[in-house]
Formats: sequence, C-alpha cells, structure tokens
Amino acid sequence: LSLHDALPISTISYKIRQEDDENFTVVYKEEYVAKGASKGKLVHFMHERSVKKRINRTLDYIQKYMNEKKNKEE
Repeated sequence: LSLHDALPISTISYKIRQEDDENFTVVYKEEYVAKGASKGKLVHFMHERSVKKRINRTLDYIQKYMNEKKNKEE
C-alpha cells in the first residue's frame, strides 16, 4: 500500500529578477499532479481555490520583501 501515490503533488517555484532601481519581474510557476482519488472534480476545485489564495499570499510576501529591501537601500 502506497499512500503517496494517491496524494496530489504540488511543485511551486518563483524567480525574482531586478529590472532596474524601481522595477522587478516575478515569474511564478505551480504544477499540480493528481493521481487516483485525488483526480475528482471536488478535489480539483478545492485545490484551485487554495492555489489562488497561496499565489496571492506569496506575491504579497515578495512585494513586501522588495519594498523592505528598497527602503533599506535608501
């Protein structure tokens, strides 16, 4: 019995690139792979909902970090 095979796998990555003194680019990537019972429509719906919240929270953290970094440099 392998419980790992029944669970969804999420892979998240992001890169921050400073464009100039005022601007930066964020590349955010998330991949979701579901197997077995995790492929159901309800599970997919709940995952999509949590992904949107996580993306917004992550981008807010990145924005806060970049603002703090900018303020320290001034």
